[in-house]
Amino acid sequence: MLPSFATQSVAILRATTTEDAHGNEVPDWANPAVTVVQGCSVQPLTSDEVNRSRDAVMGSMRVFMPPGVDVLASDRLRLAGTGGDYEIVGEPLRWPSPTGGLDHVELIAKRWGG
Repeated sequence: MLPSFATQSVAILRATTTEDAHGNEVPDWANPAVTVVQGCSVQPLTSDEVNRSRDAVMGSMRVFMPPGVDVLASDRLRLAGTGGDYEIVGEPLRWPSPTGGLDHVELIAKRWGG
């Protein structure tokens, strides 16, 4: 169980599928399935700028979610108040509690802009 300060909601975006011009099934990020999860904690991690061939910024967040949430590495997240969708970095980590149950799910999410 996450602590009482885990008061944020996070939308999990999962790509639906569509067919491309050749009849292949491909992910459809224009029309994702959306699941809103309550009781999360979203905390900023890092922000970085790239000024080589173009100006770009990358931001990352650490997200704590309730136990049992259905979130996959291939999903994306919409974090309230951040102005964009984030990609999940690596696999979501499912942490056990000291009593043997599942305590919470933790993941890192990143977003590029510019």
